[in-house]
Amino acid sequence: TSPEPLELQTGVISATQYVCEGNKGLSTPRVSVDTSKIRGGIPPYTIEFFDNGGNSLGNGTEYTLSNLNGGTFYAMIKDASGTCATSTTSVTVEPAFELQTLSITTTTSATCAVDEVINISVTATPTYIAGTPLRYEIKGNDNAFTTITTTTATNLSLTLTGSQNLSGSNYKVEVFNEKTGCSITGVHTVKDANTFEITSSNPVRAICHNGNGSIMLTFVDKDLSNGDQSTTGFTYTVTAVSGGATISGSIPVGGNTRTLTLVGGSYDIEAISIATGCKVAEHRFVIPSNP
Repeated sequence: TSPEPLELQTGVISATQYVCEGNKGLSTPRVSVDTSKIRGGIPPYTIEFFDNGGNSLGNGTEYTLSNLNGGTFYAMIKDASGTCATSTTSVTVEPAFELQTLSITTTTSATCAVDEVINISVTATPTYIAGTPLRYEIKGNDNAFTTITTTTATNLSLTLTGSQNLSGSNYKVEVFNEKTGCSITGVHTVKDANTFEITSSNPVRAICHNGNGSIMLTFVDKDLSNGDQSTTGFTYTVTAVSGGATISGSIPVGGNTRTLTLVGGSYDIEAISIATGCKVAEHRFVIPSNP
C-alpha cells in the first residue's frame, strides 16, 4: 500500500525577525519547521532548508541565520521512504543593521545670549537600510529640556532650547532603530559660557591728597578647555563705593587688561563680555588714598 501523500498544514514553516534583546543586542533569527504540522508519508521526515537561490543550508528542524542580511527561505520535506517529498512556502527574514557609533558635535556654542546647536550622527553595520525610521531622544539630565524626533536620516541638527545662561549642563542623547528596538546612547555637555572673573593688581597710591592713583584690572577666563575667551572684548562700568559718577569704558578684542587712573578709594566694577553677552561677577578694588 502506497503511503498517503505528504500534506503540510498552515504554519508548518515560520521565521523570527531581528529584534532587540535588551543589553544582549539583536536576536538571532531562526527559520523553523513544526513537524507536528506534517501529515502523510512515512515518518521520520527529513527536512532540508534552502535559500531563495536554491542553495542548501543544511538539515534539521531549524536553520539559524549567521548574519544581518536576512533573506527568503523554504524547506524540502521527505518521508522515510524517500518517495514522498514536498516543499513548504517561503518565509522572509527582513535584513537589519546595528547602530555602531554615535557622535555629537557642537555647531554653535551656547552663550548668555544664544542657545547651543548640536549635530547628532550615527553609523550602522553592515549599513543603514534606507527608509528605516530612527528616533532621536534628547533629555536634559539637570534641566527640563526634552525632545523626540523621528526621521529616516542618520544625522540630526538640533537646538538645545534654554541652554543659554546655564552654568554648564548635561544631556542624554539616545537614538533608537524603531524596526528592531535597539538603541545607542551618548552624553553631550554644554559648557558654562560665563567663566570670567576680574582681578586687580599693582595698586599705586595717589601722590597728593585727593590726587589720582592707579590700578591694573585683568579679565580672566577660568576655563581654558575651549580656548582663552578673555581676549574677546568687554564693556565695563566702574562705580565709587562712596557714591558719585560712574565711569564706563571698553576693552577691545585682543586685549584683556586695563589700567585705571582714579582718585583713591574703593570701587566696584561690572563688565559684560562682548562675545557672549555674559555679565561678569562684580569685583571690588581699592586705590590707596594719600591722607
